[in-house]
Amino acid sequence: MTKLKTFFALCRMIKIEHSIFALPFAWFGLFAAQDTFPSLLTFIVFSLAMVCGRSFAMGINRILDVKIDTENPRTLMRPLVTGEITKKQALIFSLSMGVGLLIFSALLNIKCVILAIIILCLSVLYSYAKRFTFLCHFILGLILGLSPVAGWLATGTELTLTPILIGLGVMFWVAGFDIIYACQDFEFDLKQGLNSFPVKYGLNTALTFAGFFHINTIIFFLLSGLALNLNFYWYLIMATVSGLLIWQHKLVSHTNLSKVNIAFFYINAIISPLILLGFILCSP
Repeated sequence: MTKLKTFFALCRMIKIEHSIFALPFAWFGLFAAQDTFPSLLTFIVFSLAMVCGRSFAMGINRILDVKIDTENPRTLMRPLVTGEITKKQALIFSLSMGVGLLIFSALLNIKCVILAIIILCLSVLYSYAKRFTFLCHFILGLILGLSPVAGWLATGTELTLTPILIGLGVMFWVAGFDIIYACQDFEFDLKQGLNSFPVKYGLNTALTFAGFFHINTIIFFLLSGLALNLNFYWYLIMATVSGLLIWQHKLVSHTNLSKVNIAFFYINAIISPLILLGFILCSP
């Protein structure tokens, strides 16, 4: 029973449900790389690599941020703060996930191994980034933006501009919603000397930047559709995604942050599967 509680606490630590943000875009890259869907084995191995990579990144972030989290009222219920899991347990879990990423990547090809090493390094860098740069949101965006590139490379296909366009769309999408999410910690980050777009520019301007980044998201996804020769319905889906992003920004303002969690999780949780489904339905 104790082991089961620890397992569930680890799942809460890494917010396993947030895998829905990265996995659809990783599969997007995997499916888009070739005219036919990859083998079931490639799909499974790649998916396991993605889960391991994300779990490592979240685990390391929680470990390195535990001191900050114990002082932030918003994060007092995180398992490492409450003592439900120990630092040792979290570290063993995170390192195991990092090793898992490398092993599954090696089962795919050497390019995936190289990319996995880059992602591991960026994940550690992100955990420190807010201590020295307000561009931390873009480091997170870059990590998730590499997921369609990883999917593309997992098939053995040569890297082209197409997965990079998809990745740039993901990067701006993540950077935008991470800025929105960071707004709720504005006062705390300011007092602690931490960096973010809200701390650097203020809430109102930061939210404007987030909106601009989401405009870039749509532009890069439209370009991805052109590169992949997707049919007319892709552009209808992009119109729907645009509407969801606009709704996200309507829910949050510099004077009212009460709906940040709705904007952050629920709306974005619709966007990534919708784009994957759109690609599958709109492919020639």
